[in-house]
Amino acid sequence: MPGPAPKPTALKLVAGNPGKRKLPNNEPVIESAAPDCPGHLTPEARVEWDRIMPLLLRYKIVTEIDTAALALYCQSYARWQQAEKKMAEHREKTGDDGLLIKAPSGYPIQNPYLAIANRAMEDCHKYLQQFGLSPSARTRVTVNIQGELFGHDPQAEKSKYYFT
Repeated sequence: MPGPAPKPTALKLVAGNPGKRKLPNNEPVIESAAPDCPGHLTPEARVEWDRIMPLLLRYKIVTEIDTAALALYCQSYARWQQAEKKMAEHREKTGDDGLLIKAPSGYPIQNPYLAIANRAMEDCHKYLQQFGLSPSARTRVTVNIQGELFGHDPQAEKSKYYFT
């Protein structure tokens, strides 16, 4: 039966293991590193890649194996930008709100770019949650007064490559 995706151990540790369940010790530990930007990204997606990569590296929440997830986020972000730009162009051209267009039959229909923008926004939101890059995702992260993320947790050493 499908349910919510399991939370990676590193994120459980950052949150202080709120469920107090035994943590697995067989997950791979991967050092934070900047993956190479895939060549197939659009120019707009590359701009987002270049914008977000320093932030992800600063907080050590990206690894080389995150290339695909990060590329999907950046491409979704670029798609959202492109769709919004097309709707803005339509607004400037027609003077209306850009949400409706006139079909060949003459009847108003939803602007197809609105559906594209909405879907891209949903996709971006999902990827932002995966990387902990939204306000609600960050509420799960805590640090102690000394700035250490894991306090005296015996599993902390295991996660040193994730968020130190």
